[in-house]
Amino acid sequence: MALNLLVTENSVNARILITSKYAGVNLNVVNQNSPIGQSPVLETSEGLLFEQNAISRYIARKATNGSKLVGSNDFEHALVDQWIDFAVSQIEFPGSVWLLSIRGTIEFNGEAFSKSKGDVRKALDLLNKHLTTRTFLVGERISLADIAVAVTLLPLYAEVIDSGFRKVFNHTNRWFSTCINQSSFFDVIGSVALCERAPPTPKPAKPTVVATEAKPKPQQQQQQKKETPKKKKKDDDDDADDNNLEEEIEKKSTNPLDLLPPTKLNLDEWKRFYCSQDTRSVAMPWFWEHFEEDGWSIWIADYKYNSELDSILRTNNLIGGYMQRSDRVRKYGFGNILIFGDEPTLQISACWLFRGQNIPAEMLAVDDCELYEWKKVDTKDEKVRKTIADYWAWGGFEDRKFHSAKTFK
Repeated sequence: MALNLLVTENSVNARILITSKYAGVNLNVVNQNSPIGQSPVLETSEGLLFEQNAISRYIARKATNGSKLVGSNDFEHALVDQWIDFAVSQIEFPGSVWLLSIRGTIEFNGEAFSKSKGDVRKALDLLNKHLTTRTFLVGERISLADIAVAVTLLPLYAEVIDSGFRKVFNHTNRWFSTCINQSSFFDVIGSVALCERAPPTPKPAKPTVVATEAKPKPQQQQQQKKETPKKKKKDDDDDADDNNLEEEIEKKSTNPLDLLPPTKLNLDEWKRFYCSQDTRSVAMPWFWEHFEEDGWSIWIADYKYNSELDSILRTNNLIGGYMQRSDRVRKYGFGNILIFGDEPTLQISACWLFRGQNIPAEMLAVDDCELYEWKKVDTKDEKVRKTIADYWAWGGFEDRKFHSAKTFK
């Protein structure tokens, strides 16, 4: 007996329809408003059900073909529920902020936007680790867990998770591709084109300033009557007000690093000196002579996914892309990114100099930044100073084999 699924134009039905195909449950999709004002709604002999996860669970338990979409024992039942909840709380919630910001549906908020991308990245990383030795999320066959998570990721993979963002999550990518290319998925969602280049990050809206005109004092009224301003003069005043507003906005957006007290170390001078002199014997003594720890900080950054680096070409491309996307950091930073080892066992580690005591906002805004574990080092320690020199001189490491490096300057 077929069940009626009441839908409207804006209903989100994909996971329900995919679940019904795997479960062998026939659904009649009826385009009409439900009597309870929700959509979609499933009509059952026991009553009405709404919310897509509840409907999907109900259909999965009604499977007529022996499929165990909700697991084969109590523990697997709990695991399926775990991943369904994970899809909602750790993918759908932050993912919606990312998507709706790009689409222009909600007002852009830079902090919320960056956090949403970071939260999605963490979810993909968790999935990637879980799927390292697994084909599906629960058990040996596809379950409702795979359906829920894959469908939740679908708009993200199609619109904003581009090839650069997703390339480190190869196990998640493999699993996602396996899911969406199965016939039960394909019959519902069709062919999926993955995002190759993410849309540009929206710009925050300029603040709206409402100008108010002061009421003239009584003694000024007579003078104003005698001196009626010309229209051109008013236009000139308006232009001046606009220019003042732009200057005010620009002033408010001044980078805090530009307001720090000057130090003996001039970054541009250091970069020129570094490139023209021998690093260990000349450049490093000059650097420490001019370095002031109150105005600068040095960081070691280790790549989190070294176990996935098996090709020099791809590793170099990874570093090159990172540097290109970090162009706004050049005014406040310098560093060397090194590759260690040989194919197929490679590692990436970097040593960065930054203005100020924290990682600059310009670097934190680069997606690649989250792919690294950052550690601020004690520049008073002589052993640390030797390590910094090893990074910037591209050699001298005793515990690993140096392969190649790139300088960010």
